[in-house]
Amino acid sequence: MADAASTKVGGVPVWFWIVAGVATLFNVGGVMAYLGSQFDPESATAGMTAEQAAYFLNYPAWYVAIYALTTHLALAGGILLLLRRSWALYAFGISAALYLFSVIYHYVLNDVFATFAAGIHIFNFVIGAQLLAFAFFAHR
Repeated sequence: MADAASTKVGGVPVWFWIVAGVATLFNVGGVMAYLGSQFDPESATAGMTAEQAAYFLNYPAWYVAIYALTTHLALAGGILLLLRRSWALYAFGISAALYLFSVIYHYVLNDVFATFAAGIHIFNFVIGAQLLAFAFFAHR
C-alpha cells in the first residue's frame, strides 16, 4: 500500500495539490472579503460597533489599493501554485510585503487594539503567517 507522500497525481505528490488547493481557497476568501468591503459595505460592517464600522469605512485610498493588491496577488499565488509556476513565489512574496504596510497602518498608525477584539488580531497574524508560509512553500 502506497503512503500519502509517495502517491502522485500527474507526477506531483498529492500533498502538493492539497497545499496549493488550501492556498487558493483561503485566498479566495480574502478576495471575497475585499470585494464585499468595496461593493457591499453594509454587509461587511454588519455586527460591528459604530466605532469599528467608522474605522472600517474610512480607510484612505492608498490602503484600499494595498488591500486590493494584497488579496488579489495572494489568490494569484494560489492559482500559480496549482499551475506549478515559479511566479507563485513572487505573487506571495509581494503580497506579504504589501501586507506589512497594512499591518503598519493598523498597528502603528492607528490604535486598533482598542477598537477591535482579540480575535481579529489573531486572524491578522494568521493572514500574514499564511502569506509567508505559502511564499516559502512556493520557493521549495
